[in-house]
Amino acid sequence: MPQSNPKTVLLGATDNLPIGQLIPWAASARDSGFAGDIWLVVYRPNWVEADFEAFCAKYDINVYPVDHDSFGNPIQHSVVGSPTSSHNLRFYHFWELLTRLKKDGVEYKYVLSTDTRDVVFQKDPSEHILECLELPTGWSYIISSEQITYDNEEWGKNNIIQGFGQLMYDLHEMGDKEIFNVGVIAGKYDDMVSLYEEIYNYTHDRKYYPSDQSSYNYILLHRWGKFSSSKYAIQCGTTMDPTKSFLWKRIPHYEDIEPQIKDGKVYTADNILSAIVHQWDRVPELVKIITEKYNVQDIYRRS
Repeated sequence: MPQSNPKTVLLGATDNLPIGQLIPWAASARDSGFAGDIWLVVYRPNWVEADFEAFCAKYDINVYPVDHDSFGNPIQHSVVGSPTSSHNLRFYHFWELLTRLKKDGVEYKYVLSTDTRDVVFQKDPSEHILECLELPTGWSYIISSEQITYDNEEWGKNNIIQGFGQLMYDLHEMGDKEIFNVGVIAGKYDDMVSLYEEIYNYTHDRKYYPSDQSSYNYILLHRWGKFSSSKYAIQCGTTMDPTKSFLWKRIPHYEDIEPQIKDGKVYTADNILSAIVHQWDRVPELVKIITEKYNVQDIYRRS
């Protein structure tokens, strides 16, 4: 159990990832100045590498090993040919972890959860979280936009239609709605605990659909006004991935949102250093910068 009770906790999950693919996430979090607790949900804990414990100790990471689903049964990782179901399960286990910690007397004020393999931190994310959520705005969450609408992004559109149906898509007028990314979420403790449980409850009895991403966006339809959409996290998949440059032609005035790489870091279009960069491994220039910085070139070359 953590010895301190700082305001913000960082949550992540891993399923059979090599340590090299976790180093940029963990090292950059600590390099950013983030001093809160970090908890890593670890699936298939018996499969971790021999030096996994030393890795966690180096970056002061608390480990929550799990091998069970929400019914207490062994996790069936391979569903419909997928090597893992952790993308959905993690939200149940984030809820379970925070609930157990609270019973042990550990409760945080704010919670931040991110993907791990493709996330790096450029500055302390807790600073932005405090700035937003301690204001008298009534906001419960800080979310991150993919800077594109559903009708202009085929993967996201297909994902939510397969999860919830064409009628839902049409009646909610999803086509004109902005897509938010489930890979980076922050918020007030009680609200985040509730959100994690709700995301999982939409997904737990299915295979791929509804997915974590589509469920999250569907839930946000009913939480409008409870969150701040922020540039504290850049989503490279729809704004910087060179293989998807055709998407940018669909975004009016794309230059108004296009992130910029300067001096090895990523800035928003209005020259603000983003706290979090997500999906950086889709941008060759960032792959070179980040893998060299954290000396994990070989790991990413093999992946």
